[in-house]
Amino acid sequence: MFNSFFNDSVFTPPAVKYQNSRLSIDIKEEEAVIALSVLGHSKDDITIDLEEDAIFVKSIQRELLKVENELIQTINDRISVGDKFDGEKTSAKITNGILYLTIPKKEEAKPKKVTIKVG
Repeated sequence: MFNSFFNDSVFTPPAVKYQNSRLSIDIKEEEAVIALSVLGHSKDDITIDLEEDAIFVKSIQRELLKVENELIQTINDRISVGDKFDGEKTSAKITNGILYLTIPKKEEAKPKKVTIKVG
């Protein structure tokens, strides 16, 4: 769904925002914050998995009342984090029906200097 969003050269820090009806992404210099509507789901209903460079957010199917069916959406999203962000260090919290995923930027690899002795 949001494949390669973080790798697109148009979306570069210091601050870029993307928003649709269920999802908002705010990319800052040091991290990306993704806000995803999880209205009607508890933290026990949601699974978040990381596979390679993508975060998968899914909700567990449960029986709903007819009135709930119209309000509560099934969650099945794939969010590509790209190579600039460290998906393994993602933190998640739910507040007021919003799932917040905070993904820090990877530290830049610094050149390494090694002195080799001649023996």
